[in-house]
Amino acid sequence: MHEGCDACAFEKVAEVQFRNLGEDLRELKDRVGRLETTLARGVLLLVANLVGVIVTLAGQVF
Repeated sequence: MHEGCDACAFEKVAEVQFRNLGEDLRELKDRVGRLETTLARGVLLLVANLVGVIVTLAGQVF
């Protein structure tokens, strides 16, 4: 009977750990999503700046 109680305690600890792992993974997913959004905005700004430079240079050439 003593072994059964130990198994129950370990099972409860494992359940809490897996629950916390799930929460951590959700938080990581949210952070990665925000990072992807920020990087996409940065790339779009770089492309827009590049287009602006090209248009300016083309205007000076013609």
